[in-house]
Amino acid sequence: MFAEKLESVVVATLPVALALVVPTIIAIKAEEKRAKLTLQHLSLIDNLPDTFYRTDLEGNIIWMSPAHEKMFGWKHGEVIGKKMSEFYYDPTDREKFVQAMRETGGDVKNLQRRILTAG
Repeated sequence: MFAEKLESVVVATLPVALALVVPTIIAIKAEEKRAKLTLQHLSLIDNLPDTFYRTDLEGNIIWMSPAHEKMFGWKHGEVIGKKMSEFYYDPTDREKFVQAMRETGGDVKNLQRRILTAG
């Protein structure tokens, strides 16, 4: 009798358990796919000959591509945390760039500026 009651409880709770487990499995698979795509994108950026960098809202460099080091000679550790304006030949170019970003909604094209090279 106990075994029959236990079996009915297990059978009755199985759909609930599956309802909890299946979405979790789907979420894990989606996260794995997103992580794989992120790694692919980072690999793509790391191997492009063009330079890319990212700054925070205050203009401090928070990331730069490997090509940036090859092209300008500044090592990753030398630039992270510094103001991007320190690397412009004309420091006012940073404000011109920020203004162009504001005016175009971030779609800046053909903005000429010179970057200092190391050494």
